[in-house]
Amino acid sequence: MNIIHSVIINNSTFFIDTLHSCWGKMKKLIVVFYPFILLITFILTSTSIYADNVSDSTGSISGMIAYSGSQTGTVYVGAFTSLLSCSPPNSGGPVYNVDMSSPGSYTLPGLPDGTYYIASVIATCGTDCDIEFTDPWGVYGDCDTSTPVTISGGNDVSGRDITLVDGTDTNPNPFYEPYEPYPSSAISGHWLNQNLEDVYALRISVDDTGQDATSVSVTGTGISGSLSLSYDSHWQSWTGIVTLSTGTPPSFPLTYTITIIDPFMGTITKTETVNAYVAEFASNLSPSGGEAVTGTPVFSWIVSGQYDKYGVFVLEDPSGAGGYIWTKFVTTLTVTYDGLPLTPGIRYDYQVLIFDWEGNYSEVSESFVYQGDSTSPFHPHDNNPGDWVIGDFELLNAIDDWATGNLGDFELLDLIDFWAAGCYEWDTLNNQYKSGCSNGSGYYEIYGAQAGDYTLSKTGHQLIGTSNSGNSFNVSGYSRFILYVPPTSSMILFDAIGLDAGWVNSQAGAEYGHYTNNMNPTGSSWAQGDSCIEGSADEITMENTVGSNSYYGFTTNGASILTVYIKP
Repeated sequence: MNIIHSVIINNSTFFIDTLHSCWGKMKKLIVVFYPFILLITFILTSTSIYADNVSDSTGSISGMIAYSGSQTGTVYVGAFTSLLSCSPPNSGGPVYNVDMSSPGSYTLPGLPDGTYYIASVIATCGTDCDIEFTDPWGVYGDCDTSTPVTISGGNDVSGRDITLVDGTDTNPNPFYEPYEPYPSSAISGHWLNQNLEDVYALRISVDDTGQDATSVSVTGTGISGSLSLSYDSHWQSWTGIVTLSTGTPPSFPLTYTITIIDPFMGTITKTETVNAYVAEFASNLSPSGGEAVTGTPVFSWIVSGQYDKYGVFVLEDPSGAGGYIWTKFVTTLTVTYDGLPLTPGIRYDYQVLIFDWEGNYSEVSESFVYQGDSTSPFHPHDNNPGDWVIGDFELLNAIDDWATGNLGDFELLDLIDFWAAGCYEWDTLNNQYKSGCSNGSGYYEIYGAQAGDYTLSKTGHQLIGTSNSGNSFNVSGYSRFILYVPPTSSMILFDAIGLDAGWVNSQAGAEYGHYTNNMNPTGSSWAQGDSCIEGSADEITMENTVGSNSYYGFTTNGASILTVYIKP
């Protein structure tokens, strides 16, 4: 059982950041800056996250930490649920943790009924760093035969004193981790799909600076056969995402075997375990619902449980580059935007992630429309946004601008026309607005997915490329692809999609069905036939819905290269 909780020292509450690094088990958090991100704890009450049923009563463990040596640093006391080993490394970190500036009294409060093993270390390097083999350490009782401490009926246990000793060559700190080639991690993700169904997913990552390995594959729960990971040159790691279930969470723990092929070291096999998922979503997000934001955006949210950290990711680069334009990790429930300048009039999506101490996370999304630093709620002249979506809210703001003299009569009439059309853009050459819904132009993205994953969403899928870099995409390692057109794009007439030397072509079976959302045949409907996107380019097209997130999903049919053909 892995339970997330806060700890109290001298009547102060602390959130322990990057807890595993303090115990020598730093797990690199690889966030899906594609939408990311990347996965998995059970909820029993509205204020705590549990991996199985436990009693509502909680107790505490307290005692003294003594040390007579000369080394100094941050003192950590942790409660483990597994017997501790005298020989490094000890896999996994404590389920409860408290830090102190120096040895002395400690208390681990709010412990559910169960059996715990208590240990303490001094991290001489400070905080958020790896334990060295010479760092002072101690275990209540002794390691290998450490004495368990039992909480039953919410009782408080005191007098669990620990004396620390310096680590040596013959008696090293058991939480020290020797060099490990290809550090790996497995974390769970939890979000809602477009049908508001809970999606539970797994993200596997293997660090590989310089891409020394020739291939990395994974087997385990939720993976049919073997999953080949893709190398992410930006994050210098091999990554893969698997949808484990929809609606009902999988049964934990989940164990995965990672096979790494290295040209010099040969085959390296590693095991990763996912113990839980984050059940709670951040709520009461602000801003929300596409509301207008004037000045620097300030993001806030509410949670009922206690967690390691939170992440805020702002998406939809107005330049059309796609992906995330700003990310921030905090331990507070509010954060002020301090990224690149935002474009007035653009609708921005953002995500708030909750992370537990093992890196598992939940994710929820919201949006806002940036109005610039002016007190006026809508100034279309502030910048050249390219294609802008103008909705009801933006039009009302424009009317307010017109009423206060900040927008001319003809500009307002033009904006009303563009509101009716769904989008507009600024014509720099002629210094005027024009419709941004012209056929054959626009911006789209291609994402990779695996067999059986029919979810139409950027979240939880790997971004392969965008239309900014051409119309051909490498889909090797992916069984399915997702074509995504953001609401800010103008209308695109998709004529055909090539898969190597072949084409998209529906057949019997779920893998060969057309999965769409706001993507429809031009001048008809899917019920009237699906030939609009099948076969070679023939000027029978499908089109996105301007102003909405539009998706199309299909099998890659084992192809390596996907090519998108658009009618001019």
